Amino acid sequence: MSVVSAQIVHRLLDVERATAPIGEVGSATLVPLTFFCGQHRDAHRDPNGNPAEVAMSLLLQLVDHVGASVPGDVLRKCQTGTRPLDIASICASLERVLSSLSNKVIVVLVVDGIKFFTHPTERRDQMRELVERLVAIYRKRTRATLKVLFASPARSEFLEDLFEDDEILSLPRDLPWSAIDGLGCRDRLQLQLLTSESGDEGLESAVSRDNSDNAGSQGDEEHSS
Repeated sequence: MSVVSAQIVHRLLDVERATAPIGEVGSATLVPLTFFCGQHRDAHRDPNGNPAEVAMSLLLQLVDHVGASVPGDVLRKCQTGTRPLDIASICASLERVLSSLSNKVIVVLVVDGIKFFTHPTERRDQMRELVERLVAIYRKRTRATLKVLFASPARSEFLEDLFEDDEILSLPRDLPWSAIDGLGCRDRLQLQLLTSESGDEGLESAVSRDNSDNAGSQGDEEHSS
């Protein structure tokens, strides 16, 4: 699990708890959707260790958060049109629900550890399909604000062509001490511990800018849409 992604998700959950319930007049609602691939590395033993399950997890999280405010016909179409293990149909249902949300809803989607889903080749190809479809949904600019972050512990070259140059951000594994000279001894020690415990050889991710073209990013190499 990426330490940085985990911290982002932790903060999102804090903000979610502080925001108004969906549908409250005049208030914005934050909806975090997350999946950590590093927790499901074994595709043979873990039923959640494939990209289709990533997509289904994101869809179910979204429905769990906003289902009460989604029109019944939209939910029925999702129920009848979603085919398990079929990334295209799952993403179509995800887009259908997103399109039904108001402009007061902010959905932040975080998929961490993409590199863990690159073997075997079939799983890598499915992961590319999932990322490509999610990026396509983002680029359509639904009424609800959508931000997407894809992160990986190493460079994921098979995804780079899906993003613009300014949507990719690379972070080194080790920060130069000159960049943190102003930190106190306690903070410096914490930073060292986080780096050593993470075991990451950098962080690669794809970060989406929001619907107002405000960029967000993270990663050894980050891709953003």
